[in-house]
Amino acid sequence: MGLVDARPYSSRAPTIQYGSLYQYWCRTPEHPSFPGQKGNTVPRGHYPHDKIFEYGEGKNPPGHPGNDMGLPNPRHGNNQSSQSKSAGGSNTRPVAAPVQKTARAASGSIHRASHMSQASSGPARGYARVSQMEAHDAIPPPNEAARDSVISAYIRFTQLNPAVVKSFENRFEAWQNTWYMPVRASSSDAKVRCKVPEFEKLLEMGPKILPLIVCKLLDRKNFTAVFLYNALERDTKYLIDPSDVLNFLVLQRQNNLIIDINQDRKWAMQTCASAIEQRIT
Repeated sequence: MGLVDARPYSSRAPTIQYGSLYQYWCRTPEHPSFPGQKGNTVPRGHYPHDKIFEYGEGKNPPGHPGNDMGLPNPRHGNNQSSQSKSAGGSNTRPVAAPVQKTARAASGSIHRASHMSQASSGPARGYARVSQMEAHDAIPPPNEAARDSVISAYIRFTQLNPAVVKSFENRFEAWQNTWYMPVRASSSDAKVRCKVPEFEKLLEMGPKILPLIVCKLLDRKNFTAVFLYNALERDTKYLIDPSDVLNFLVLQRQNNLIIDINQDRKWAMQTCASAIEQRIT
């Protein structure tokens, strides 16, 4: 019994003999993917005269299933089932949603829809308005004006009360030294660096040290300090929306945004210095 190649002569390139084709089907020791053989290549011919190529690149003849067959959300966004596609026809209609719904389910869907519309329109609960970042975008650095503003605030704070700044620097350095201990350095969760007494000592200084924390964020290695900033900042307009996944969970991105939103912020420097001094003396 043999196989008969019924294709037109012009479409028989390259020629594959019966024995050669059979060994690929049966995975004999001569098969490229057999243990000991190299590669996993299978000879493929290019037949430009076949019917399949009459419909152009990316198109299929009537009755031919597409690559998105069986998926709940096809790539064309028309919500067609695989059966309607295989039937071929452009008059297919979207799959109808279930008609019978309880009042509770309907109200829940309305609530979810309104929540989604609020999330897409802007940050919730008065969080800072920041630019959106796509998943594969490079993280932009903070703008130069914001950097200069943050440095100026740090200098003014130092001039008002150098003792407070010195105490902050000592406590921050002690916290930094815990970041690279074996248990915390090997963790994929940066927040474990906050579960140490050194972090609590910084929290004891209160929200008055926020200008100093923002200045620390100018160093890319200090992105963990966003947790200290978020723990002390009480004004939501200077916080990143936690539901904004890319801007909040990508810590380096949140680090840079915190610098930007604190540009030209009016810090209560005098009361900051006196309040902290009473706390640490």
